[in-house]
Amino acid sequence: MVRDKIGDLEEKIFDLEKKLESKREATRDIANIASVITSLLDIESVLAAAMEIGIRQMDGEVGAVLQIINDEPVVKVSWGVDSTILDTLIYKDNLDIVRYCLNRRETVFDNGHDGLFPGNITVRNFVCTPILSKEKVIGVMVIFNKDAINGFVYQDIQTLEMISKFASVAIENSNLLEESLEKQKLEQELDLARQVQATFLPDEVDIKGLKITSLYIPARQVGGDYYDLIPLSEKKLFFLIGDVTSKGVPAALVMASVYSIIRSYINSGETIDVTILMQQLNNTLCNDIIKSHGMFITLFMAFIDLDSGQVQYCNGGHPPPFFYRSSTTETTPLKCGGPLVGQFAGTEYKAIRIEIAPGDRIFCYTDGLIEAANEEDELYGLRRLERFFRDNVNLDTDRFSSDVKTEIYNFSCKGKAEAVDDYTTLVIDFTGQDQDSETYDFQYKSDLKSLEHMHGDIDTIAESHNIAENVVHPFRVAVSEAVTNAIVHAHNGDSSKIIRFAVDLNKERIVAVIIDEGPDRGNMPVDNADPVGHPDAEGGRGLGLIRRLSDEASFTKIPRGGMEVKIVKNLS
Repeated sequence: MVRDKIGDLEEKIFDLEKKLESKREATRDIANIASVITSLLDIESVLAAAMEIGIRQMDGEVGAVLQIINDEPVVKVSWGVDSTILDTLIYKDNLDIVRYCLNRRETVFDNGHDGLFPGNITVRNFVCTPILSKEKVIGVMVIFNKDAINGFVYQDIQTLEMISKFASVAIENSNLLEESLEKQKLEQELDLARQVQATFLPDEVDIKGLKITSLYIPARQVGGDYYDLIPLSEKKLFFLIGDVTSKGVPAALVMASVYSIIRSYINSGETIDVTILMQQLNNTLCNDIIKSHGMFITLFMAFIDLDSGQVQYCNGGHPPPFFYRSSTTETTPLKCGGPLVGQFAGTEYKAIRIEIAPGDRIFCYTDGLIEAANEEDELYGLRRLERFFRDNVNLDTDRFSSDVKTEIYNFSCKGKAEAVDDYTTLVIDFTGQDQDSETYDFQYKSDLKSLEHMHGDIDTIAESHNIAENVVHPFRVAVSEAVTNAIVHAHNGDSSKIIRFAVDLNKERIVAVIIDEGPDRGNMPVDNADPVGHPDAEGGRGLGLIRRLSDEASFTKIPRGGMEVKIVKNLS
Protein backbone atom coordinates (compact mmCIF):
# COMPACT_ATOMS: atom_id res chain seq x y z
CA MET A 1 0.00 0.00 0.00
CA VAL A 2 2.70 2.41 1.05
CA ARG A 3 4.85 1.27 -1.86
CA ASP A 4 1.99 1.99 -4.28
CA LYS A 5 1.60 5.50 -2.91
CA ILE A 6 5.35 6.07 -3.14
CA GLY A 7 5.28 4.81 -6.73
CA ASP A 8 2.42 7.16 -7.63
CA LEU A 9 4.27 10.06 -6.03
CA GLU A 10 7.46 9.26 -7.93
CA GLU A 11 5.49 9.08 -11.16
CA LYS A 12 3.92 12.50 -10.47
CA ILE A 13 7.33 13.96 -9.67
CA PHE A 14 8.69 12.53 -12.92
CA ASP A 15 5.79 14.07 -14.87
CA LEU A 16 6.37 17.43 -13.20
CA GLU A 17 10.08 17.28 -14.06
CA LYS A 18 9.18 16.50 -17.68
CA LYS A 19 6.77 19.42 -17.78
CA LEU A 20 9.36 21.69 -16.15
CA GLU A 21 11.96 20.64 -18.70
CA SER A 22 9.43 21.20 -21.46
CA LYS A 23 8.80 24.71 -20.10
CA ARG A 24 12.55 25.34 -19.96
CA GLU A 25 12.90 24.23 -23.57
CA ALA A 26 9.97 26.43 -24.56
CA THR A 27 11.57 29.37 -22.72
CA ARG A 28 14.88 28.73 -24.51
CA ASP A 29 13.00 28.52 -27.81
CA ILE A 30 11.27 31.82 -27.09
CA ALA A 31 14.62 33.44 -26.27
CA ASN A 32 16.13 32.02 -29.46
CA ILE A 33 13.16 33.17 -31.51
CA ALA A 34 13.43 36.68 -30.07
CA SER A 35 17.17 36.75 -30.64
CA VAL A 36 16.90 35.58 -34.25
CA ILE A 37 14.01 37.78 -35.35
CA THR A 38 14.93 41.00 -33.56
CA SER A 39 18.55 40.79 -34.71
CA LEU A 40 17.49 41.13 -38.33
CA LEU A 41 17.22 44.60 -39.83
CA ASP A 42 16.06 43.83 -43.34
CA ILE A 43 12.25 43.52 -43.50
CA GLU A 44 12.33 40.69 -46.04
CA SER A 45 14.66 38.71 -43.79
CA VAL A 46 12.52 39.43 -40.73
CA LEU A 47 9.36 38.12 -42.37
CA ALA A 48 11.13 35.06 -43.80
CA ALA A 49 12.55 34.17 -40.37
CA ALA A 50 9.16 34.67 -38.71
CA MET A 51 7.53 32.35 -41.24
CA GLU A 52 10.17 29.63 -40.89
CA ILE A 53 10.05 29.71 -37.07
CA GLY A 54 6.24 29.75 -37.01
CA ILE A 55 5.91 26.71 -39.30
CA ARG A 56 8.53 24.77 -37.32
CA GLN A 57 7.24 25.66 -33.84
CA MET A 58 3.62 24.83 -34.65
CA ASP A 59 4.12 21.80 -36.90
CA GLY A 60 2.32 23.58 -39.71
CA GLU A 61 2.30 22.45 -43.32
CA VAL A 62 2.09 25.69 -45.30
CA GLY A 63 1.70 29.39 -44.58
CA ALA A 64 2.34 32.98 -45.61
CA VAL A 65 3.31 36.37 -44.25
CA LEU A 66 1.66 39.45 -45.71
CA GLN A 67 2.64 43.10 -45.30
CA ILE A 68 0.18 45.99 -45.50
CA ILE A 69 1.20 48.23 -48.41
CA ASN A 70 -1.06 51.13 -49.41
CA ASP A 71 -3.78 49.69 -47.13
CA GLU A 72 -3.75 46.33 -48.92
CA PRO A 73 -2.26 43.00 -47.72
CA VAL A 74 0.56 41.91 -50.04
CA VAL A 75 2.22 38.47 -49.81
CA LYS A 76 5.90 38.96 -48.91
CA VAL A 77 6.79 35.39 -47.83
CA SER A 78 5.01 32.31 -49.18
CA TRP A 79 5.38 28.71 -47.99
CA GLY A 80 3.07 26.72 -50.25
CA VAL A 81 0.28 29.32 -50.56
CA ASP A 82 0.15 32.51 -52.59
CA SER A 83 -2.26 35.41 -52.98
CA THR A 84 -4.35 33.51 -55.56
CA ILE A 85 -5.08 30.75 -53.08
CA LEU A 86 -5.55 33.09 -50.10
CA ASP A 87 -8.09 35.21 -51.96
CA THR A 88 -10.27 32.16 -52.65
CA LEU A 89 -10.45 31.05 -49.02
CA ILE A 90 -13.67 32.84 -48.12
CA TYR A 91 -14.28 32.35 -44.41
CA LYS A 92 -16.99 34.55 -42.86
CA ASP A 93 -18.86 37.76 -43.66
CA ASN A 94 -17.98 37.12 -47.31
CA LEU A 95 -14.31 37.82 -46.46
CA ASP A 96 -11.26 35.66 -46.98
CA ILE A 97 -9.23 34.56 -43.95
CA VAL A 98 -6.67 37.38 -44.16
CA ARG A 99 -9.17 40.24 -44.51
CA TYR A 100 -11.42 38.74 -41.84
CA CYS A 101 -8.43 38.74 -39.47
CA LEU A 102 -7.57 42.33 -40.45
CA ASN A 103 -11.10 43.51 -39.76
CA ARG A 104 -11.21 41.89 -36.33
CA ARG A 105 -7.62 42.95 -35.50
CA GLU A 106 -7.22 39.74 -33.48
CA THR A 107 -6.11 36.13 -33.95
CA VAL A 108 -8.55 33.89 -35.82
CA PHE A 109 -8.29 30.08 -35.86
CA ASP A 110 -10.44 27.15 -36.92
CA ASN A 111 -9.67 23.46 -36.62
CA GLY A 112 -12.60 22.63 -38.91
CA HIS A 113 -12.36 19.48 -41.02
CA ASP A 114 -11.41 18.42 -44.50
CA GLY A 115 -13.36 20.47 -46.98
CA LEU A 116 -13.66 23.49 -44.66
CA PHE A 117 -13.45 25.61 -47.83
CA PRO A 118 -15.07 24.83 -51.17
CA GLY A 119 -13.00 23.72 -54.15
CA ASN A 120 -9.97 21.50 -54.48
CA ILE A 121 -7.89 23.18 -51.74
CA THR A 122 -7.36 20.96 -48.72
CA VAL A 123 -7.51 22.98 -45.50
CA ARG A 124 -7.87 20.98 -42.33
CA ASN A 125 -7.21 23.85 -39.95
CA PHE A 126 -5.59 27.27 -39.79
CA VAL A 127 -4.51 30.06 -37.46
CA CYS A 128 -4.15 33.69 -38.59
CA THR A 129 -2.83 36.58 -36.47
CA PRO A 130 -2.25 40.29 -37.18
CA ILE A 131 1.17 41.93 -36.81
CA LEU A 132 0.56 45.12 -34.84
CA SER A 133 2.76 48.16 -34.38
CA LYS A 134 1.46 50.83 -32.00
CA GLU A 135 -2.13 49.71 -32.58
CA LYS A 136 -1.62 49.84 -36.34
CA VAL A 137 -1.85 46.63 -38.36
CA ILE A 138 1.31 46.33 -40.48
CA GLY A 139 1.00 42.70 -41.53
CA VAL A 140 -0.61 39.25 -41.13
CA MET A 141 0.74 35.75 -40.48
CA VAL A 142 -1.27 32.66 -41.42
CA ILE A 143 -0.38 28.96 -40.98
CA PHE A 144 -2.38 25.99 -42.32
CA ASN A 145 -2.76 22.26 -41.58
CA LYS A 146 -1.08 21.44 -38.31
CA ASP A 147 0.20 17.86 -38.30
CA ALA A 148 -1.84 16.75 -35.31
CA ILE A 149 -5.15 15.02 -34.72
CA ASN A 150 -6.72 17.84 -32.72
CA GLY A 151 -5.33 20.73 -34.78
CA PHE A 152 -4.15 24.01 -33.30
CA VAL A 153 -4.36 24.49 -29.54
CA TYR A 154 -4.29 27.55 -27.32
CA GLN A 155 -0.51 27.26 -26.87
CA ASP A 156 -0.10 27.46 -30.68
CA ILE A 157 -2.05 30.68 -30.74
CA GLN A 158 0.15 32.12 -28.00
CA THR A 159 3.27 31.06 -29.91
CA LEU A 160 2.16 32.67 -33.18
CA GLU A 161 1.12 35.88 -31.41
CA MET A 162 4.50 35.97 -29.68
CA ILE A 163 6.31 35.52 -33.01
CA SER A 164 4.21 38.30 -34.56
CA LYS A 165 5.18 40.63 -31.69
CA PHE A 166 8.86 39.89 -32.19
CA ALA A 167 8.39 40.45 -35.94
CA SER A 168 6.69 43.78 -35.21
CA VAL A 169 9.64 44.95 -33.11
CA ALA A 170 12.09 43.87 -35.81
CA ILE A 171 10.07 45.66 -38.51
CA GLU A 172 10.00 48.81 -36.36
CA ASN A 173 13.78 48.60 -35.93
CA SER A 174 14.23 48.09 -39.66
CA ASN A 175 12.02 51.07 -40.47
CA LEU A 176 13.82 53.27 -37.97
CA LEU A 177 17.19 52.26 -39.39
CA GLU A 178 16.00 52.93 -42.92
CA GLU A 179 14.63 56.33 -41.91
CA SER A 180 17.88 57.12 -40.09
CA LEU A 181 19.99 56.17 -43.09
CA GLU A 182 17.72 58.11 -45.42
CA LYS A 183 17.90 61.15 -43.16
CA GLN A 184 21.67 60.83 -42.94
CA LYS A 185 21.90 60.59 -46.71
CA LEU A 186 19.65 63.63 -47.11
CA GLU A 187 21.70 65.63 -44.62
CA GLN A 188 24.90 64.73 -46.48
CA GLU A 189 23.33 65.84 -49.74
CA LEU A 190 22.11 69.09 -48.17
CA ASP A 191 25.56 69.76 -46.69
CA LEU A 192 27.09 69.25 -50.12
CA ALA A 193 24.47 71.53 -51.68
CA ARG A 194 25.15 74.21 -49.06
CA GLN A 195 28.89 74.02 -49.73
CA VAL A 196 28.34 74.33 -53.48
CA GLN A 197 25.93 77.23 -53.02
CA ALA A 198 28.28 79.05 -50.64
CA THR A 199 31.13 78.63 -53.12
CA PHE A 200 29.29 80.54 -55.84
CA LEU A 201 27.85 83.37 -53.75
CA PRO A 202 29.83 86.52 -54.60
CA ASP A 203 32.01 88.65 -52.39
CA GLU A 204 31.13 92.26 -51.64
CA VAL A 205 31.55 94.60 -54.58
CA ASP A 206 32.87 98.17 -54.24
CA ILE A 207 32.06 100.37 -57.22
CA LYS A 208 31.95 104.13 -56.76
CA GLY A 209 28.51 105.35 -57.72
CA LEU A 210 26.75 102.20 -56.55
CA LYS A 211 25.53 101.04 -53.15
CA ILE A 212 24.68 97.33 -53.15
CA THR A 213 23.12 95.22 -50.39
CA SER A 214 22.31 91.54 -50.79
CA LEU A 215 20.40 89.28 -48.43
CA TYR A 216 19.93 85.51 -48.54
CA ILE A 217 17.41 83.82 -46.20
CA PRO A 218 17.61 80.02 -46.34
CA ALA A 219 14.66 77.74 -45.75
CA ARG A 220 14.73 74.31 -44.10
CA GLN A 221 16.01 72.79 -47.32
CA VAL A 222 18.67 74.20 -49.61
CA GLY A 223 16.94 75.82 -52.52
CA GLY A 224 18.09 76.95 -55.92
CA ASP A 225 18.55 80.69 -55.34
CA TYR A 226 21.58 82.14 -57.07
CA TYR A 227 22.94 85.62 -57.64
CA ASP A 228 26.23 87.04 -58.84
CA LEU A 229 27.95 90.44 -58.97
CA ILE A 230 30.77 90.76 -61.49
CA PRO A 231 32.67 94.07 -61.73
CA LEU A 232 33.97 94.64 -65.26
CA SER A 233 35.72 97.93 -64.55
CA GLU A 234 35.54 100.84 -62.12
CA LYS A 235 32.34 102.01 -63.85
CA LYS A 236 30.77 98.81 -65.14
CA LEU A 237 29.00 95.95 -63.36
CA PHE A 238 27.21 92.83 -64.53
CA PHE A 239 24.77 91.21 -62.12
CA LEU A 240 22.16 88.49 -62.16
CA ILE A 241 19.67 86.81 -59.85
CA GLY A 242 17.94 83.52 -60.47
CA ASP A 243 16.14 80.55 -59.02
CA VAL A 244 16.49 76.90 -60.08
CA THR A 245 13.17 75.06 -59.72
CA SER A 246 14.71 72.27 -57.69
CA LYS A 247 16.41 71.77 -54.35
CA GLY A 248 19.47 70.13 -52.91
CA VAL A 249 22.32 68.77 -55.02
CA PRO A 250 20.54 68.94 -58.44
CA ALA A 251 19.87 72.67 -57.98
CA ALA A 252 23.42 73.27 -56.76
CA LEU A 253 24.89 71.52 -59.82
CA VAL A 254 22.77 73.60 -62.20
CA MET A 255 23.85 76.75 -60.34
CA ALA A 256 27.47 75.70 -60.79
CA SER A 257 26.87 75.25 -64.52
CA VAL A 258 25.27 78.70 -64.83
CA TYR A 259 28.18 80.22 -62.94
CA SER A 260 30.75 78.60 -65.22
CA ILE A 261 28.96 79.47 -68.46
CA ILE A 262 28.47 83.12 -67.53
CA ARG A 263 31.98 83.59 -66.19
CA SER A 264 33.52 82.13 -69.34
CA TYR A 265 31.46 84.50 -71.51
CA ILE A 266 32.16 87.60 -69.41
CA ASN A 267 35.92 87.04 -69.33
CA SER A 268 35.97 87.94 -73.00
CA GLY A 269 35.62 91.70 -72.41
CA GLU A 270 34.13 94.67 -70.58
CA THR A 271 31.07 95.10 -72.78
CA ILE A 272 28.20 92.69 -72.27
CA ASP A 273 25.22 92.11 -74.54
CA VAL A 274 22.72 90.51 -72.18
CA THR A 275 20.51 89.38 -75.09
CA ILE A 276 23.26 87.23 -76.60
CA LEU A 277 24.37 86.00 -73.18
CA MET A 278 20.84 84.93 -72.20
CA GLN A 279 20.34 83.09 -75.50
CA GLN A 280 23.69 81.29 -75.30
CA LEU A 281 23.08 80.31 -71.69
CA ASN A 282 19.61 78.99 -72.52
CA ASN A 283 20.86 76.89 -75.47
CA THR A 284 23.73 75.40 -73.49
CA LEU A 285 21.47 74.48 -70.57
CA CYS A 286 18.84 72.96 -72.86
CA ASN A 287 21.28 70.95 -74.98
CA ASP A 288 23.91 69.89 -72.46
CA ILE A 289 22.89 70.43 -68.84
CA ILE A 290 19.17 70.18 -68.03
CA LYS A 291 17.63 66.91 -69.21
CA SER A 292 14.38 67.06 -67.22
CA HIS A 293 11.31 69.00 -68.30
CA GLY A 294 10.55 69.49 -64.63
CA MET A 295 13.68 71.60 -64.05
CA PHE A 296 14.27 75.12 -65.33
CA ILE A 297 15.63 78.48 -64.18
CA THR A 298 14.07 81.88 -63.75
CA LEU A 299 16.80 84.44 -64.39
CA PHE A 300 17.20 88.21 -64.46
CA MET A 301 20.47 89.70 -65.68
CA ALA A 302 21.63 93.28 -66.22
CA PHE A 303 24.69 95.24 -67.35
CA ILE A 304 25.27 98.60 -65.61
CA ASP A 305 27.40 101.18 -67.39
CA LEU A 306 27.88 104.26 -65.22
CA ASP A 307 29.83 106.05 -67.97
CA SER A 308 26.84 106.01 -70.32
CA GLY A 309 24.31 106.25 -67.51
CA GLN A 310 22.42 103.20 -68.76
CA VAL A 311 21.36 99.73 -67.66
CA GLN A 312 20.67 96.97 -70.19
CA TYR A 313 18.56 94.14 -68.76
CA CYS A 314 16.88 90.91 -69.84
CA ASN A 315 14.34 88.96 -67.82
CA GLY A 316 14.06 85.21 -68.41
CA GLY A 317 10.80 84.36 -66.65
CA HIS A 318 11.92 85.78 -63.28
CA PRO A 319 9.62 87.73 -60.92
CA PRO A 320 10.06 91.29 -62.19
CA PRO A 321 12.46 93.50 -60.21
CA PHE A 322 11.30 97.02 -59.41
CA PHE A 323 13.02 100.13 -60.79
CA TYR A 324 12.53 103.41 -58.95
CA ARG A 325 13.22 106.65 -60.84
CA SER A 326 13.87 109.40 -58.32
CA SER A 327 13.20 112.29 -60.74
CA THR A 328 9.58 111.18 -61.27
CA THR A 329 9.10 108.94 -58.18
CA GLU A 330 7.71 106.29 -60.53
CA THR A 331 8.12 102.56 -59.92
CA THR A 332 8.42 100.28 -62.95
CA PRO A 333 8.52 96.45 -63.03
CA LEU A 334 11.35 95.16 -65.25
CA LYS A 335 9.59 92.48 -67.33
CA CYS A 336 11.15 92.60 -70.78
CA GLY A 337 13.00 89.47 -71.90
CA GLY A 338 11.57 86.06 -72.61
CA PRO A 339 10.44 82.74 -71.13
CA LEU A 340 12.03 80.49 -68.53
CA VAL A 341 15.64 79.48 -69.12
CA GLY A 342 16.66 75.88 -69.79
CA GLN A 343 13.47 74.57 -71.39
CA PHE A 344 13.29 75.65 -75.01
CA ALA A 345 16.45 75.68 -77.12
CA GLY A 346 16.59 78.37 -79.79
CA THR A 347 14.37 80.79 -77.87
CA GLU A 348 14.95 84.45 -78.72
CA TYR A 349 15.26 86.90 -75.87
CA LYS A 350 14.93 90.68 -75.92
CA ALA A 351 16.73 93.28 -73.85
CA ILE A 352 15.88 96.87 -73.06
CA ARG A 353 17.99 99.83 -71.97
CA ILE A 354 16.92 102.27 -69.26
CA GLU A 355 18.51 105.58 -68.30
CA ILE A 356 19.78 105.86 -64.73
CA ALA A 357 20.56 108.84 -62.50
CA PRO A 358 21.62 109.42 -58.89
CA GLY A 359 18.80 108.49 -56.53
CA ASP A 360 17.47 105.66 -58.69
CA ARG A 361 17.15 102.14 -57.31
CA ILE A 362 16.75 98.55 -58.58
CA PHE A 363 15.25 95.97 -56.24
CA CYS A 364 15.55 92.28 -57.20
CA TYR A 365 14.18 89.25 -55.35
CA THR A 366 13.36 85.57 -55.80
CA ASP A 367 9.89 84.05 -55.65
CA GLY A 368 10.42 82.61 -52.17
CA LEU A 369 9.79 86.14 -50.86
CA ILE A 370 6.40 86.71 -52.51
CA GLU A 371 5.40 83.09 -51.83
CA ALA A 372 5.99 83.39 -48.09
CA ALA A 373 2.78 82.25 -46.38
CA ASN A 374 1.10 82.92 -43.06
CA GLU A 375 -0.74 80.38 -40.90
CA GLU A 376 -3.86 80.76 -43.08
CA ASP A 377 -1.78 79.81 -46.16
CA GLU A 378 -2.19 83.33 -47.54
CA LEU A 379 0.76 84.34 -49.72
CA TYR A 380 2.60 87.62 -49.20
CA GLY A 381 2.22 88.36 -52.88
CA LEU A 382 3.51 90.80 -55.47
CA ARG A 383 1.15 93.65 -54.62
CA ARG A 384 2.23 93.78 -50.99
CA LEU A 385 5.88 93.74 -52.04
CA GLU A 386 5.42 96.56 -54.55
CA ARG A 387 3.59 98.65 -51.96
CA PHE A 388 6.34 97.97 -49.42
CA PHE A 389 8.97 99.01 -51.98
CA ARG A 390 7.21 102.29 -52.75
CA ASP A 391 6.68 103.11 -49.09
CA ASN A 392 10.30 102.45 -48.11
CA VAL A 393 12.26 103.38 -51.23
CA ASN A 394 13.99 106.28 -49.44
CA LEU A 395 15.59 103.99 -46.88
CA ASP A 396 19.28 103.18 -47.07
CA THR A 397 19.88 99.83 -48.84
CA ASP A 398 20.98 98.15 -45.61
CA ARG A 399 17.96 99.38 -43.68
CA PHE A 400 15.64 98.53 -46.57
CA SER A 401 16.96 94.96 -46.76
CA SER A 402 16.68 94.56 -43.01
CA ASP A 403 13.10 95.85 -43.05
CA VAL A 404 12.18 93.45 -45.87
CA LYS A 405 13.36 90.57 -43.70
CA THR A 406 11.35 91.89 -40.74
CA GLU A 407 8.29 92.40 -42.92
CA ILE A 408 8.29 88.79 -44.14
CA TYR A 409 9.04 87.48 -40.66
CA ASN A 410 6.06 89.36 -39.19
CA PHE A 411 3.78 88.32 -42.06
CA SER A 412 4.58 84.66 -41.52
CA CYS A 413 3.32 84.98 -37.93
CA LYS A 414 6.77 85.82 -36.58
CA GLY A 415 8.26 82.69 -38.10
CA LYS A 416 5.53 80.30 -36.89
CA ALA A 417 4.59 79.45 -40.47
CA GLU A 418 7.47 77.33 -41.77
CA ALA A 419 9.23 78.69 -44.84
CA VAL A 420 8.94 76.29 -47.77
CA ASP A 421 11.40 78.14 -49.96
CA ASP A 422 14.46 80.30 -49.46
CA TYR A 423 14.53 83.84 -50.77
CA THR A 424 17.14 86.35 -51.89
CA THR A 425 17.01 90.12 -52.23
CA LEU A 426 19.40 92.41 -54.07
CA VAL A 427 19.15 96.21 -53.72
CA ILE A 428 21.25 98.47 -55.95
CA ASP A 429 21.30 102.25 -55.47
CA PHE A 430 22.76 104.65 -58.00
CA THR A 431 24.42 107.17 -55.70
CA GLY A 432 26.27 109.31 -58.25
CA GLN A 433 29.35 109.44 -56.01
CA ASP A 434 32.60 110.30 -57.77
CA GLN A 435 35.86 108.42 -57.53
CA ASP A 436 37.13 110.53 -54.64
CA SER A 437 34.12 110.16 -52.36
CA GLU A 438 34.12 108.01 -49.25
CA THR A 439 31.22 106.65 -47.27
CA TYR A 440 31.02 105.79 -43.58
CA ASP A 441 28.18 103.96 -41.85
CA PHE A 442 27.51 103.90 -38.10
CA GLN A 443 24.81 102.66 -35.76
CA TYR A 444 24.18 104.04 -32.28
CA LYS A 445 22.06 102.93 -29.40
CA SER A 446 19.24 105.42 -28.74
CA ASP A 447 20.84 106.92 -25.66
CA LEU A 448 22.21 110.41 -25.04
CA LYS A 449 25.51 108.80 -24.05
CA SER A 450 25.86 107.79 -27.72
CA LEU A 451 26.43 111.45 -28.63
CA GLU A 452 29.97 111.15 -27.32
CA HIS A 453 30.67 108.22 -29.68
CA MET A 454 29.16 110.15 -32.57
CA HIS A 455 31.32 113.22 -31.85
CA GLY A 456 34.38 110.98 -31.80
CA ASP A 457 33.47 109.42 -35.15
CA ILE A 458 32.94 112.86 -36.75
CA ASP A 459 36.25 114.15 -35.36
CA THR A 460 38.08 111.06 -36.66
CA ILE A 461 36.67 111.61 -40.17
CA ALA A 462 37.49 115.33 -40.04
CA GLU A 463 41.07 114.75 -38.90
CA SER A 464 41.77 112.09 -41.54
CA HIS A 465 40.61 114.48 -44.27
CA ASN A 466 41.96 117.74 -42.80
CA ILE A 467 38.54 119.39 -42.64
CA ALA A 468 38.67 122.88 -41.14
CA GLU A 469 37.17 123.42 -37.68
CA ASN A 470 34.89 126.22 -38.96
CA VAL A 471 33.21 123.53 -41.10
CA VAL A 472 33.34 120.66 -38.64
CA HIS A 473 31.89 122.61 -35.68
CA PRO A 474 28.52 123.65 -37.21
CA PHE A 475 28.27 120.25 -38.91
CA ARG A 476 28.82 118.51 -35.57
CA VAL A 477 26.22 120.68 -33.79
CA ALA A 478 23.63 120.15 -36.55
CA VAL A 479 24.11 116.37 -36.45
CA SER A 480 23.97 116.39 -32.64
CA GLU A 481 20.65 118.23 -32.78
CA ALA A 482 19.20 115.71 -35.24
CA VAL A 483 20.38 112.74 -33.18
CA THR A 484 19.11 114.32 -29.93
CA ASN A 485 15.69 114.87 -31.53
CA ALA A 486 15.61 111.22 -32.55
CA ILE A 487 16.52 109.98 -29.05
CA VAL A 488 14.27 112.32 -27.06
CA HIS A 489 11.26 112.84 -29.34
CA ALA A 490 11.16 110.10 -31.97
CA HIS A 491 12.21 107.26 -29.68
CA ASN A 492 10.85 108.82 -26.49
CA GLY A 493 13.89 107.60 -24.58
CA ASP A 494 13.53 103.97 -25.70
CA SER A 495 17.13 102.73 -25.60
CA SER A 496 16.23 99.55 -27.50
CA LYS A 497 15.87 101.63 -30.67
CA ILE A 498 18.72 102.18 -33.11
CA ILE A 499 19.88 105.35 -34.83
CA ARG A 500 21.61 104.93 -38.17
CA PHE A 501 24.18 107.55 -39.13
CA ALA A 502 25.88 107.66 -42.54
CA VAL A 503 28.51 110.15 -43.75
CA ASP A 504 29.43 110.71 -47.39
CA LEU A 505 32.51 112.84 -48.05
CA ASN A 506 34.04 114.16 -51.28
CA LYS A 507 36.19 117.13 -52.31
CA GLU A 508 33.30 119.56 -52.23
CA ARG A 509 31.09 118.66 -49.30
CA ILE A 510 30.30 116.43 -46.35
CA VAL A 511 26.85 114.87 -46.11
CA ALA A 512 25.23 113.24 -43.07
CA VAL A 513 22.08 111.09 -43.10
CA ILE A 514 20.38 110.31 -39.77
CA ILE A 515 17.56 107.73 -39.70
CA ASP A 516 15.48 106.98 -36.63
CA GLU A 517 12.95 104.24 -35.84
CA GLY A 518 10.28 106.52 -34.43
CA PRO A 519 6.55 106.29 -35.15
CA ASP A 520 4.92 107.91 -38.15
CA ARG A 521 4.60 111.56 -37.13
CA GLY A 522 1.69 112.24 -39.47
CA ASN A 523 1.63 115.74 -41.00
CA MET A 524 4.50 117.19 -39.00
CA PRO A 525 5.24 120.58 -40.67
CA VAL A 526 8.96 120.05 -41.11
CA ASP A 527 9.06 122.36 -44.12
CA ASN A 528 7.81 125.26 -41.98
CA ALA A 529 10.57 125.10 -39.39
CA ASP A 530 11.83 128.52 -38.29
CA PRO A 531 15.16 129.13 -40.09
CA VAL A 532 16.60 130.96 -37.06
CA GLY A 533 15.42 128.39 -34.57
CA HIS A 534 12.82 130.42 -32.68
CA PRO A 535 11.49 128.31 -29.77
CA ASP A 536 7.83 129.12 -30.59
CA ALA A 537 8.14 128.37 -34.32
CA GLU A 538 5.59 125.92 -35.74
CA GLY A 539 8.24 123.45 -36.90
CA GLY A 540 10.26 123.57 -33.71
CA ARG A 541 13.52 125.24 -32.72
CA GLY A 542 15.68 122.15 -33.36
CA LEU A 543 14.77 121.75 -37.02
CA GLY A 544 15.32 125.44 -37.62
CA LEU A 545 18.73 125.24 -35.93
CA ILE A 546 19.74 122.36 -38.20
CA ARG A 547 18.81 124.37 -41.29
CA ARG A 548 20.63 127.48 -40.08
CA LEU A 549 23.86 125.50 -39.48
CA SER A 550 23.71 123.58 -42.77
CA ASP A 551 24.16 124.54 -46.40
CA GLU A 552 21.36 122.12 -47.26
CA ALA A 553 18.95 120.19 -45.05
CA SER A 554 16.00 117.95 -45.76
CA PHE A 555 13.57 116.03 -43.58
CA THR A 556 11.89 112.99 -45.16
CA LYS A 557 9.14 111.10 -43.37
CA ILE A 558 9.32 107.32 -43.73
CA PRO A 559 5.78 106.02 -44.35
CA ARG A 560 6.09 103.02 -42.04
CA GLY A 561 7.54 105.13 -39.26
CA GLY A 562 10.68 107.12 -38.62
CA MET A 563 12.37 110.07 -40.29
CA GLU A 564 15.44 110.60 -42.43
CA VAL A 565 17.34 113.83 -41.82
CA LYS A 566 19.92 114.84 -44.44
CA ILE A 567 22.52 117.49 -43.55
CA VAL A 568 24.92 118.95 -46.14
CA LYS A 569 27.89 121.15 -45.35
CA ASN A 570 30.13 122.56 -48.09
CA LEU A 571 33.89 122.30 -47.49
CA SER A 572 34.67 125.72 -48.98
